[in-house]
Amino acid sequence: MQSSEIAIGNRYGMRLKVSIGEPLTEVKVIEKVGRKGHIKVRHLAGETPGLEEYVKTRQIIVAWGERKAFLRDEERLRRAEQASDKEGDRARADATETALFSTGDPDAALMHCGMLSMPAESVQRIAERAELGIDPPPTPKQEQERNRKRKIA
Repeated sequence: MQSSEIAIGNRYGMRLKVSIGEPLTEVKVIEKVGRKGHIKVRHLAGETPGLEEYVKTRQIIVAWGERKAFLRDEERLRRAEQASDKEGDRARADATETALFSTGDPDAALMHCGMLSMPAESVQRIAERAELGIDPPPTPKQEQERNRKRKIA
């Protein structure tokens, strides 16, 4: 989450240690302090409800209302990385690269760990041609609306 997206009075999920898989603590932003990337928060739950402290903005991970979707996405990423580590097979990687190349999409690529790396629009185009029935990615306007609702929550 960008520092500019953090609003005073809103609730967020904060991590004491900024690492994937660490638990989120519900906090409310009390004030922004200077330009050093610090903010004052009040813990709303967890082991220390009511505690007010100064934390770095990078510890604020997600709007509290978006936490379930965020944690689901994080879990999916963990499983995908875990599966790609297990399935590291050069023959499959070569076959996938060939299939992606044959789509003619210049953005289609496979990362070194076997994970797909390309814009959502490219994935959507390829999925439509293959008749896979994948939901389209949100448009910029839909994304703005989602962000607006997140700020209100």
